[in-house]
Amino acid sequence: MNIDKRTRKTREILSKTLVHLLLEKPLSEITVTELTEASDLNRATFYLHYANIYDLFQSIEDELVEQVQSWINTAYPKDSNVFHLEYDKDGTPTLPVIAEVFNFIYSNRETTAVLLRNPESKLLDRIYSQGRDTILKFLLSQENSSDKIRIEFSLD
Repeated sequence: MNIDKRTRKTREILSKTLVHLLLEKPLSEITVTELTEASDLNRATFYLHYANIYDLFQSIEDELVEQVQSWINTAYPKDSNVFHLEYDKDGTPTLPVIAEVFNFIYSNRETTAVLLRNPESKLLDRIYSQGRDTILKFLLSQENSSDKIRIEFSLD
């Protein structure tokens, strides 16, 4: 989906403002009026992009989940196994997807902290589920499909 620059900027402002408000109080206590006043946007602009505060919160979470899924999908080069390692310049082995996830969390400390500690967030469940499904598909494509139950059991 190609989103114009103004729309992207408006959504970014609303997301950042919501994250800052969530550092102070729970999602259930934040109003659209409070959010739009803090972001210096009007309510009509908010409603052009989101149905309510929970919709905005969900979009922030969705964006994070999409990013993690992208890392999982690109972390395994063709013809590698699920435990693919790469080595840094010092020869230290790393799991690329794990390194990317932790770098993202570190770079976006406020957002991830807010999402991970908020009771409305299903972020960890969604990341686990998508990661598990991706790894399962990957393993099944490399293993004998008669081992599907063993592979599924080992991921639970």
